[in-house]
This record gives sequence, structure tokens and C-alpha cells, in this order.
Amino acid sequence: MPLLPRLSSLLRNLFRKTQAEQQLKEEVDAYLEMLIEMKIEQGIDPAEARRQALIEMGGMEQVKERVREVRMGRHLETLWQDVSYAARSLRKRALLSIIVIATLTLGIGVSAGVFSYYNAEFLRARLYKNHDSFAMIAILLAGVALSAMLIPARRATRIDPVMVLRDE
Repeated sequence: MPLLPRLSSLLRNLFRKTQAEQQLKEEVDAYLEMLIEMKIEQGIDPAEARRQALIEMGGMEQVKERVREVRMGRHLETLWQDVSYAARSLRKRALLSIIVIATLTLGIGVSAGVFSYYNAEFLRARLYKNHDSFAMIAILLAGVALSAMLIPARRATRIDPVMVLRDE
């Protein structure tokens, strides 16, 4: 499929979702009516023809869902749904979110600092003169990593899974 029609389809699916859904509904309804007419022409009564057409199609909602799965922009829509769900979850548990974000920030910052120090002292082929400062940084990094692992794990052991699922 050329780029311009794909881009047009993507924009339509993202920003004119109700129009795209209406067109999909009309298309599936037209296909169902065509199948019913074919069955009636074969001599089947209308109620039975409708039932057989629905069975042959596999259900209208299932067909619509299969079409939605291959649409342009489905991945972006799914990503947006995931991000909004994550934001709602973070808002529900604000204190836990702040603690997790602070722990990650601290861990990443300390790791970047230690790497910068290691890079400057060892990888740049300079002679290393101060062993004590390297040992202090290594111990600090190990302590941060250990606390970043153990504190959330300890809190997780105190949580009742039934209560967590009930809150979701």
C-alpha cells in the first residue's frame, strides 16, 4: 500500500474514530445483508438465512474486532490506552509512585555518576591515585542497588493480592 493512503488511513483511524466505526458497521451490515440475500435466493426462509449467514460470518462483533486488529494506528491507540491506564494507576497510589520514581531516579543518577567516574579514571588510561574514593563509590552504589531491590520487595510481601485485585 502506498504511503499517502496509509497515512490517510492512519489519521482517519486516530482522529475520526466514530466515522471509521460507523463505516465499519455499515460495511459489515451490507456484507451480512448480501449473505442473507444469497441464502434466500437458494431457497432458505429469511430467519434461517440470517442465522446461517451469521454463522458463516462468525458473528458481526468478531468480524469487526478482526478488522480493528489490522487497522493502521492500532498500535498507537493501544499505546495511548496503556499510558492512560498507567497514569490512572499512578494517581491512585501517589505515594508509592513518588517512592518508585525517586528510587529509579536515584539509582540511574548514581549509576551514571559511577560510570562517569570509572570512565574518567580507568577507561581514559590515566593512573589511578585515590583507591579510597573508588571503594566508597562502589559501596554506595551497592547500597543503593540493594535498597532499590529490597525495599519494594519487602513492601510487596506485605500486600494482600486479593485487596490489590479488588482495587483494580
